[in-house]
Amino acid sequence: TLNISLYSTPNGPYTPQYGDTFDILVAAALGGTFSSVTSAPLANGLAWTVGYINSGSNEIVALTAVPLPSTFWLFGSGLIGLLGISTRREVVRRISV
Repeated sequence: TLNISLYSTPNGPYTPQYGDTFDILVAAALGGTFSSVTSAPLANGLAWTVGYINSGSNEIVALTAVPLPSTFWLFGSGLIGLLGISTRREVVRRISV
């Protein structure tokens, strides 16, 4: 199990931003993956993802702050809705001319 904890900085609590990445383990060879990952909830609709990277000479385990899937869903739904409204207004303008 990988337990993730955030520490406070002299300027206050650390808040990960989208795309923040941390290499937490670098080794010549790794076998297996973490069976589970636990962490405190992140702000800004983010969650941690664990990546297993083979860089050629080393294998790396990295943590990256990414948007929660529901955040992508809400953003995508809103964007599609706005595009639909924009397209509909253009059709209405062409018909009324």
